[in-house]
Amino acid sequence: SAEPGALDAAGGFRAVELDEPATHYRLSGSKNLINGGSKHDLLFALMRTRPSEEGDDNPSPLAGRGAHSVFFVPRQAGVKALSQWTTLPVRGADIAGVEFDLVVSSDSRLSPEGEGFTLMQKTLAMSRGGVSSLAAGLVASAREHAWLYAQRREIGGHPIAEFGAIQDHLIRLDALSRTVAAISLRAAAWSNACGQKAALYSGVAKLMACQFAEEGVAEGRLVLGGRGLLAGLPYERLVRDVLLFGVFDGTRHVMLEELQMRLGGALRSWRSEKELSRDTVAEAREIYGEAPRSVVDTLRTRSKRKSFPLLVHLRALAKLPGAVKLEPLADLAEAAFELVDLVRGDGTWSSDQVVRFELAECYAMLESLVALIELCDPDRRPLIMDRSPGFTQLDVLSYRYALRWLGGRVCSRLSTFQAGLGLEPRVPAGLLARVLAGHKETRRELGELLTPANRTTRRRSLRVPKTGG
Repeated sequence: SAEPGALDAAGGFRAVELDEPATHYRLSGSKNLINGGSKHDLLFALMRTRPSEEGDDNPSPLAGRGAHSVFFVPRQAGVKALSQWTTLPVRGADIAGVEFDLVVSSDSRLSPEGEGFTLMQKTLAMSRGGVSSLAAGLVASAREHAWLYAQRREIGGHPIAEFGAIQDHLIRLDALSRTVAAISLRAAAWSNACGQKAALYSGVAKLMACQFAEEGVAEGRLVLGGRGLLAGLPYERLVRDVLLFGVFDGTRHVMLEELQMRLGGALRSWRSEKELSRDTVAEAREIYGEAPRSVVDTLRTRSKRKSFPLLVHLRALAKLPGAVKLEPLADLAEAAFELVDLVRGDGTWSSDQVVRFELAECYAMLESLVALIELCDPDRRPLIMDRSPGFTQLDVLSYRYALRWLGGRVCSRLSTFQAGLGLEPRVPAGLLARVLAGHKETRRELGELLTPANRTTRRRSLRVPKTGG
């Protein structure tokens, strides 16, 4: 806490009344699991500056958001470092605790009193996208290790990359690596162009890129077997470190709580006829076409742009010429919003956090598929960015696989969700088959790239294991 006060004639601290301006604050209390807690010279702390409201037996989790302020505190007398923790991932990290017991000037408070929570949210809206880029780099490394190992490791004179089960792990890892890269790049483009207006996409990137990265590393570990757990080999570090990204700058539950609130806004856009007139493809061209800027400049930008209405944008992308039909995904998004509307109407939404989180995650997965389309669709990407990275056969097939596989996962989850709650069906019975149309053939073609008959093509496709264009 940071108690508002002033200095008396003798230089001692005295508390002030609520209507009296504070010239100083008495900082007290401790916080654990702080990055740089024992060594950083400057600490930023979110502290309560006003007492909690009394008389509310069931306060909202966000009821105290107007009672906190952010302070910057140089390490000095009254700032005591607590014990440093030994961590599983990133073993060299300085994760420790800090105990505060000092008086500071009101100049140490950032922004007006009571706006600390809002300030933190705005800051995290930018930094969370950076976490997804770290996850993208790590899962790309996992993909490189697993794919190269599968080509070199032989059983009975045959590379294990020829076996169906191993191929499935490799193909899924490749699809996840591309998807994480696309999610991260989309968040970066929005943050660069729109500053804090990118909060939806940086939130999606924080949640889904970290989750997909964990899945990808697990797929690679199944390829390497015991070698994926040996401390003397590099893959073991990936297994440990990937667990970090889903925790800092907002745990999974924190992100789902934020995204379920944003889903309410997305539902209003879904109902709005005004949003139907937006040319989201033209807007996407402008966003991806923005020249790179510093983070300071982006934070100072007061963009009027709003996030895309998911369904409107999906239907706009579906109208662009392309070999992969996107109408089934648009219909899937429509069914998702109908389910949200249904549970909000019958009271289930407000009474059950599990319901809100499940639908929020499905919404985030759909936004992730949009990122995959914008960045990895060989026909539509050049229409959005006016340039193409030069797609290989592997790029094209892996994109199709990822889109159908992950889209099918969303469809199955929504179908299970509505059946589990006994809701009137909103996901059409034949939608899953439409989402997965062509999936079997794509899986077969990807497998052929890993077989001896296509050894030359395979080596050319896999020589540079970077993904995502």
